[in-house]
Amino acid sequence: MPRSNLINPKDSIAAQLLKWVICSYLIITFAVTLVHLSIGYLNTKDRVNNELKVIGNTYALSLAQALWNMSPEQLQSIFLGLGKFPSVVGVKLLDERGEEIRASGMIIAQDGTVLKIASDGNRLPLKGYTGLFEFSFSIMHKREDKEIKVGKASLYSGNKVVFDRVKLNFLFIIINSVITALAMWIIVLWISRKLTRPLTELTAATEQLSMDRLDEIKIDIKTEKHDELKILEAAFNNMVRKLSASKKTIQESESKYRSIFENAVEGIFQIALDGRFISVNNSMVQYFGFESPAEMMSSVTDIALQCYADPAEKAESHKNINKKNRISDIERRFKRKDGSLFWGSESVRAVRDVDGKLLYFEGTLVDITERKAKESALREREIAELANRAKSDFLANMSHEIRTPMNAIIGFTHLSLRMKTTPRQHDYLSKTLSSAEALLGIINDILDFSKIEAGKLDMEHTSFFLKDVMENLSALLGPAAEEKGIEILFVTDPDVPSALLGDSLRLGQVLINLTNNAIKFTNTGKIVIATKLIEMDVNRVKLRFAVRDTGIGLTPKQIAGLFQPFTQADATTTRKYGGTGLGLTISKRLVEMMNGDISVTSQPGNGSVFAFTAEFGLTAVTQIIKKGRKRPLSPSEPMDQQAPVPYDSDEVDSLANIKNASVLLVEDNAINQQVATELLEQAGMIVTIASDGREAVKVVNQTPVFDLVFMDLEMPEMDGYDASRAIRLDTRFTDIPIIAMTAHAMSGVKEKCLDAGMNDHLSKPIDPPELNAALVRWIKPKIKECKLQFAKETPDLRNRVFPKNPISKRPISSNGLPQQMPDLDIDTALKRLGGNRKLLKKLLINFADDYSDITEILRKALASGDTEYIRRTAHTIKGVAGNIGADKLSEVAAELEAASVNGFPNDEIMNHFETVLNRTTASAGTLKTQPPKVPAAVSDSSPKSDTDREKLASLLSELDGYLEHGQFKAAQLIDILKPLLSGPDFREPLERLEEHIDDYNFDEAREPVAEIAKLLNITLERR
Repeated sequence: MPRSNLINPKDSIAAQLLKWVICSYLIITFAVTLVHLSIGYLNTKDRVNNELKVIGNTYALSLAQALWNMSPEQLQSIFLGLGKFPSVVGVKLLDERGEEIRASGMIIAQDGTVLKIASDGNRLPLKGYTGLFEFSFSIMHKREDKEIKVGKASLYSGNKVVFDRVKLNFLFIIINSVITALAMWIIVLWISRKLTRPLTELTAATEQLSMDRLDEIKIDIKTEKHDELKILEAAFNNMVRKLSASKKTIQESESKYRSIFENAVEGIFQIALDGRFISVNNSMVQYFGFESPAEMMSSVTDIALQCYADPAEKAESHKNINKKNRISDIERRFKRKDGSLFWGSESVRAVRDVDGKLLYFEGTLVDITERKAKESALREREIAELANRAKSDFLANMSHEIRTPMNAIIGFTHLSLRMKTTPRQHDYLSKTLSSAEALLGIINDILDFSKIEAGKLDMEHTSFFLKDVMENLSALLGPAAEEKGIEILFVTDPDVPSALLGDSLRLGQVLINLTNNAIKFTNTGKIVIATKLIEMDVNRVKLRFAVRDTGIGLTPKQIAGLFQPFTQADATTTRKYGGTGLGLTISKRLVEMMNGDISVTSQPGNGSVFAFTAEFGLTAVTQIIKKGRKRPLSPSEPMDQQAPVPYDSDEVDSLANIKNASVLLVEDNAINQQVATELLEQAGMIVTIASDGREAVKVVNQTPVFDLVFMDLEMPEMDGYDASRAIRLDTRFTDIPIIAMTAHAMSGVKEKCLDAGMNDHLSKPIDPPELNAALVRWIKPKIKECKLQFAKETPDLRNRVFPKNPISKRPISSNGLPQQMPDLDIDTALKRLGGNRKLLKKLLINFADDYSDITEILRKALASGDTEYIRRTAHTIKGVAGNIGADKLSEVAAELEAASVNGFPNDEIMNHFETVLNRTTASAGTLKTQPPKVPAAVSDSSPKSDTDREKLASLLSELDGYLEHGQFKAAQLIDILKPLLSGPDFREPLERLEEHIDDYNFDEAREPVAEIAKLLNITLERR
């Protein structure tokens, strides 16, 4: 064993044991000796005190006699006797008054400080008598059985007397302690030598302990006894074996930890107290943009300045760690090597030793930049949603507030136009209605824009004909263009599909906006609306629409400002063109919602071209049934000056079936009450008014005879939602129709109304045709006598009956439509169509043409796996069949649709559908084989009188006006004209006229009207 590894004998355990034993023994011996001496001293002092007491009691009688006799010689003798006692070092005698008589030896004063020598010159040596103690006693003389105090005596002794008596004992104790200490020294020295060698070997082996040399270390203590040293030897050797066995485990754990440390997703680090990195893993290196851990640890000398975006945050972290010993998931921004910043979440703890001293910091860091970005985006989206919701709520409220007075304006204007008025009054009212509807259009633009901004504008996906959209565009804007002398041309490429799937209303809205702008900015020339096919596949088609005008054109600066909210090309205060500036913005958003884009090309003075693309779905059918479009009475339509003409004759027929129905109007606004009441009474209803929801519930419970309830939503006391729920709680009113009538126009209101138990929803301002349609749709025709009688007996019910229309209704012939047909419910279909047999016949013929071969197409779609096409077709047929009274076909089409949604329809469903469809189309197709209607015989004579000529002139002018504005009332006048036109020259024009009206080609129908007028030499008047 190297000498350097040997322990210095002075530092060995044996030497230390010897030192501690000897020192401990000496201290204990010294303490015991002191105690022993103290006890001896106290005992000796007590003995001395007792001696003084005995001596004093012995000489007390002699002193009393000497004092009584005042004998100096006797006192001298007594004092000499007392001085011979070793324990007495001083005597003091006082008389009865306390005055000193005699003193001898070393006397201490009463204050304990002054020494006094006896008056007789006898004195003891001063040295050694500084610690004195006394025994005092009174001297009593006995005379005649009476004791008289004659003085007082004090005997003194000192510590020297006591120490002289105990010094031999002290010397013995000291000698004994020294001898015992030497013996202990020898014994401990022998023991230490016995223990030193094995302990030294064990110490040396312990010093050599190393994970690299465990196999070389082993001790062998030379002793034959199985004592503690042998046990220690075995324990040490066993410990070495265990360490050797654990070495591999430690190495494996270290390797695993190192792998985890190096490959951890989060950054792991240790930081010294001076702000340097002690260790970092690869993730930390990547986070901060370094090449290696070594580079990062050598480059970063102060993490506060080099790694934290805000150095103050490092100080804050350090402060929190000192308080709580750790921080967890603290989100901060950190700085990379190149200076760029990133977000991280750090967790750090302080590492301390057993004494609590801070050694270093360790922790983890996670890059949360992506998460923070998502959270920021989410917060921004939530803020935007809150803003949109607030904007939507505000616009809904504003819509309600604006539409309420607009309801009164438009409603009263409608009512006034139905009254007898002068031509000038009619003109004023017509222009008022036109302006009000224009204002309502502006309001709708603003609401549409707000819905788009809030993401609440939904796009429909229904079948429609592109031709219908263009015809509607022509009907709406044609008069305005004609008034300015502008021609509108429609150019559609032949390869553009006619039947599409999409939102025809939104497409029409874009075209109306663009065409209306073209009319507005064009004074001469023409406007061309072109449609072109861009691309098409099995399910989708992309079309390009272009509106070209010959107007004033736009500058590049003006073009740059287009499509922005509330922005117009001419932004000066003197601009002569009106508008809100929202039309193009809404158009752009709508086009984008149809997966398209919009653009403009223009030059000042050379007109403009607004073009946009849009995507649509494709439908299997080449035609869909065209339905009549009813619109409010236009200002240019002629009015009957004798009585109101409020509705089309078909509409009158339907309303007649529900005449005198009881209607409850729940409305809190007095003007709205008047408008709605007038319209309902003109429709033949008996109206009862409730001013709020609470009153409505009370009225319904008291008079449960109402056929329909119109419910406003925003009311005091109780709103329409709660009132509807309260009414529905009573099972008696489960089936009574409740229709919401409100100025709210935002999305979600209708769904909320349905959830509250309402059946339908009408928006304000009230549109009379929509109101009448709702009446016909929800009120069941039945006999009203009982309710009329009840109404007469109830003063709250307003019993004003709709006046009978003095104009005779056009007789509706059967037109070859049988009363019954196989697989068709003619009566039900007629009720749905307001009794229009001619329209029903046309619908049935069209249905037979459109769907007679559809099953073959469906079979091919099934073979190719196109279940979506089958579902869409079945859905379309289900709705069409319901309208024409083919209830069985509607039912099996619904089954086919459901089977297509859930998977592939089986053969049984397809065969059943095909059988019912074939029977229905065959039944409807029989109408085409009926002999054509023979026109009424006409004579060669012309109008027989001037009265007939005047009547024809009036009828033709009225008919031309209806056709010009696309009014369905034109069909009413055909049967009136035929008997008056009795000549062969009128046969062909009349046939063409009737054919065009049947096909809804109103513009083309004006040509035979003009021919007839020319044959009669009649000038048509503009109405």
